[in-house]
Amino acid sequence: MKISDLGLVCVACTATLIQAEIFSTPVYSVARNSTYAQAKRAAAREDRIARSRTNSHKKSEVKKERARVSRHVRHIEDEQRILKGPVGGVENDDEYLAALEEGRFLDDVRARYGSGVPEWDWNELVYVIDLEVGSPPQSSRALLSISDNDMFLPSVDCTNTCHSHQLYDPSLSNTKTWIGTLFAMDYARCSAFGNLVSDTITFAGLTISQQFGAVDSVGRFTDPDWGNLEWDGLFGLAPSSTHSPHSIPNPTINLRSQKLIQIPVFTLLLPQTPDTPGILTFGTIDHTRYTGSLKVLPLLNHTIAPQTRSTMLPDLITDRWQIPCKSLTISGTSSFYNLRSYIAILETSYPGIGLPSSLVTSLHTYLGMEFRGYDVPPSIPCSRRDSLPVITLHLGDHEFPLTAYEYTLEVDRTDIGGHRCVSLFMEMEDEMEGDVKRIVLGSGFLRNWFVVFNLKEREVAFGKVGVVGIVEEKYEV
Repeated sequence: MKISDLGLVCVACTATLIQAEIFSTPVYSVARNSTYAQAKRAAAREDRIARSRTNSHKKSEVKKERARVSRHVRHIEDEQRILKGPVGGVENDDEYLAALEEGRFLDDVRARYGSGVPEWDWNELVYVIDLEVGSPPQSSRALLSISDNDMFLPSVDCTNTCHSHQLYDPSLSNTKTWIGTLFAMDYARCSAFGNLVSDTITFAGLTISQQFGAVDSVGRFTDPDWGNLEWDGLFGLAPSSTHSPHSIPNPTINLRSQKLIQIPVFTLLLPQTPDTPGILTFGTIDHTRYTGSLKVLPLLNHTIAPQTRSTMLPDLITDRWQIPCKSLTISGTSSFYNLRSYIAILETSYPGIGLPSSLVTSLHTYLGMEFRGYDVPPSIPCSRRDSLPVITLHLGDHEFPLTAYEYTLEVDRTDIGGHRCVSLFMEMEDEMEGDVKRIVLGSGFLRNWFVVFNLKEREVAFGKVGVVGIVEEKYEV
């Protein structure tokens, strides 16, 4: 069954549809500059200032810190990043200390994504959903990730690194079962260690039996600059056809196997404004949430060789939402950038649109983007957006045009000159999946589309975001 079989038909055909309860949950954007995170950063900044005043070895510490923040990343075979070599210094220690106190130099972002992630305030950085766990239910808020295919929650045994979080207490649940297996995972934002447990999880109005990690140690979990204080655990929806590395069935697969939905499909509409939540829906496609027709692309994996790509390309990994690339073009010009040697990976945890460094440099130059600081994205006066061209990504057999209102983000900050529009195009090194280079279509791209993720057919469909409607339909298999 293809996406087209999920009821994507004209209104006259709705007699074939089954009206049923809608299984959906709000998706909230977590801002790095939320009030809670700001308070935590301010407290940490005051601590740094106090320490600097009493530190007799300040210059030595500054030298060490300078070396740390001036490093760049390189890739190693297991796709982890290690740091090497200084790439510059700071001439004025006083100015440098002031920058540190203001939190302008942050830590490990580059260790995950290279130089492509700006180290400053983004309005929307991560997305979360609310869960209830166990019987009686315990509340939790989980990071929504389409890049991971398992789940974890911090437990009451996590006493050192899980402060300020809602902790899962297995002893209070009548439905928990210990699996007897250790849980250990390294994610983009944290590493988690603990034990596998099975318990009931309630989300989107559905309750399933789900295995997950009840973790007692979480690394890199207390950095408020990445919104970590706003979420407790992780809820993964990556497209592994069966299991995660810990043999944990994907929640969507569980919903289907436990006969709670008819079709292993979910749809995602990211928040359109900081004050309006998005929506995550299971087993259902709401055609009122997009305009035009859906653009359907095959998910690249080891069993499907895309016809649009070179036969010399190797088999690809199977646990990510990844689709074929063709090119990028700019309206009103003959500019053409060939992307056939790349795959496009969809990630809700990546804030922008990650493209090859040379392409981003060319785009920023052509668009007249201004650079106003080392750790600040290039920007333009927002009044210029109407005069900027449409930039089109060609993915598979479809075109995805982006206007300047979609490839820039409005911000209001004194360090870039007040009200400006920053670029969402981010430089990426030639990151490899096997022997294939990749680009990343993060939230800067995804929030412009209503996205259908079909696990059964391993397809992804995109509908241009339109006026949100109220009629939702469930389809008969």
